[in-house]
Amino acid sequence: MGYSAKVWMDNFQLEVEFDYTEGCRGDRDEYGFQFEPDFEGEVEIKSVMLGDYDIAELLLPRYEEIKDRLFEERGEWV
Repeated sequence: MGYSAKVWMDNFQLEVEFDYTEGCRGDRDEYGFQFEPDFEGEVEIKSVMLGDYDIAELLLPRYEEIKDRLFEERGEWV
C-alpha cells in the first residue's frame, strides 16, 4: 500500500512516497519457543520530492536515515 509523509532533513521539508509492509511475529510453540524469526516492518522508498523535483537518487546514501525518520513519525501515516 502506498503512503506519503513529510520529513525534515537539513532544514528542508521533503515529501516521501513509499510502500510499507507491516511486520509480524514469527511462529512459536505453546511454550513460547520461537520457530521462525520475527519480521520487522519494511519501508520501500518510491520518491523523495523537494518541491517539484524528485531527488531520491541524490539521497540514496541517506535512505536509512529517511526510513528512521518515517518510523519516528509513523503515527501520522499509518
